[in-house]
Amino acid sequence: MNFFRMIMPYGLEKNDQGEWFAFNRYYEPLGTLQKYVNITEQELQELAFDKDSIAINENTNEIVRVFLFRDGTNPARSVDTKIITKEEQQNWDEYFKRLQKICHFKINEL
Repeated sequence: MNFFRMIMPYGLEKNDQGEWFAFNRYYEPLGTLQKYVNITEQELQELAFDKDSIAINENTNEIVRVFLFRDGTNPARSVDTKIITKEEQQNWDEYFKRLQKICHFKINEL
């Protein structure tokens, strides 16, 4: 099991309380469950890798999950090599931009 795939946020998912949490490539919640609140649809669309990286609840027509990267653009793929290609560096750069956006989201205080 690749360590980076276990700790890297793969996406965000909405729970039944309307809070968002990050999950890894294995769809497991990351760390101490950070619960983000009041994320707008615009922010979610900007966060998603592309329009196909957004899951919508068919009953409510709300976004319920967004993915930060796709298998082909997974930044962790370059971890096993000593040389990072220009494309792999671009994948890392795009991924970090998405993570920076998440850092500005409001967290639900317990």
